[in-house]
Amino acid sequence: MRKFIFYLLLLGVFFTLSGYAYAQNTLQSNHSQYLSEGKKMNPAAHEECPLIPMWAINGNPSREFLYERMKNWRSTGITQLMIYARSGLEVEYMSEKWLDICEWICEHAVTLGFTSIWL
Repeated sequence: MRKFIFYLLLLGVFFTLSGYAYAQNTLQSNHSQYLSEGKKMNPAAHEECPLIPMWAINGNPSREFLYERMKNWRSTGITQLMIYARSGLEVEYMSEKWLDICEWICEHAVTLGFTSIWL
């Protein structure tokens, strides 16, 4: 009886794992097909990435650091950013310098091809 239960459990594990692998392959191929067909039907809908990274500004960031970070995000396909102050910010929040940083980010976001900056 124990052997029977053991083989039954082993068989259940096998079918579970094989079903999972089949589902993963099916989902992946359907997803690829959906993306390729969707781009053909409406290419403009895919120009803006739906992901919006929340960019916590802290410390006293240099413009070079900000530009490099923005360039890296843009190179991965990110088209929108949300910037906000975080603990550890050495620049006083809503001060002239903070607003200058925000303005600088917005100006350079346009040149890098970002579509939206959320403040």
